[in-house]
Amino acid sequence: MSAPGADATRARQAWLTAAACGVLLAGLVAVDMPNPALPAIVGGLDTTQSAMKQLVALYLLALAAAQLVYGRLSDRRGRRPALLAGLALAALGLGASAAARNIGQLGAARVLTACGAASCTVTSRAILVDVLPGERALRRGFAWFTMASQLSPALAPLLGSALLACCGWRAIFVALAAISALTLLGVALALPETHRRADPQQPGSAAAAYRRLLADRRFVVHSVAAALIMSFTQGFYTMAPYAFAALGYSPALNAACYALYAAAVLSGSWLVMQLRASARRAYPAAAWALAATTAAAAWLGVDREAWRIALFALALGACCGVAAPLAMSASLGDVTRDRGAASALQGTIKMGGAGVCLLAFDAVDVDGFGVAAKVLFGFAVALLALLLGSGASAQR
Repeated sequence: MSAPGADATRARQAWLTAAACGVLLAGLVAVDMPNPALPAIVGGLDTTQSAMKQLVALYLLALAAAQLVYGRLSDRRGRRPALLAGLALAALGLGASAAARNIGQLGAARVLTACGAASCTVTSRAILVDVLPGERALRRGFAWFTMASQLSPALAPLLGSALLACCGWRAIFVALAAISALTLLGVALALPETHRRADPQQPGSAAAAYRRLLADRRFVVHSVAAALIMSFTQGFYTMAPYAFAALGYSPALNAACYALYAAAVLSGSWLVMQLRASARRAYPAAAWALAATTAAAAWLGVDREAWRIALFALALGACCGVAAPLAMSASLGDVTRDRGAASALQGTIKMGGAGVCLLAFDAVDVDGFGVAAKVLFGFAVALLALLLGSGASAQR
């Protein structure tokens, strides 16, 4: 029979893990809910597909840069103040997105939203590192984290599609502004502080903290790997609306495919939670599987039937569901100080790297899933080269 103190600790860890996942979702829905409406926004603002793809990449780059600010702020002032400030900023940006009259105004509003939503991604990871001791506990925590991250792409596009059909694309941003405001209220009322000891270092120590992390080869390699893995998911979600539109399918089918992809990621992350032994084999195996999946989709005619697209979504999602939590736990598992800064820098590398990778889609006209799969195959080759070339695939 376990001691009452141990039961209380486990209950607190479970609650804070769930809270961190909820905070993450509040940031992710700002990306996922508008996705089915991207073609409608192109028409509504009289812009181009290329401009919208650039805007998605710009959002990720702004999200990446802003995380550095929140990382150090959360180390010095606490997770709650950083999160509250970010949620308020995100709500303002989403309100401005709803009122945008041209692509320039929408771009500025989306950058403002990203600068606020960055607090959600930083603090959610930092909370997990604060409260989950040991590599195995953290690996399981990040598996839950990855699973929770897929609730947004599974459900948010369905809500976005419904709002688009009945109220137009601007209603999506109004709903998102309300979600950010409600999350802010929930954090203010219910989320405890997990980082109680203020950082005693001088203000100039922010740069020193990031330099220490950048000197950690393991941290950097696995953070870059996390960026490449994220690029598969963001690439799939970003190009799917254009691919479905070019193939003559409805936005509702696009949302259903998102849900299928998300279910596959959930399954892959659930498998990671069941791992009893070292992850040194699962990590590179997932990278090889990503290469095989994208190569098959690119050169075996994935666009011929809807069932092939569904199979591609399932295989790609499952591989990413396995690889993503392993990469995150590998990069953050050894961090013992400056955890907020580590979470921020890992997020900056991941989001910024994914944003740069997504610029590759701007070089092609997405007229189906086959051409997108060729770009994703390039990402898979880069991931394999990173892991095998660095020898970083050897896990604990």
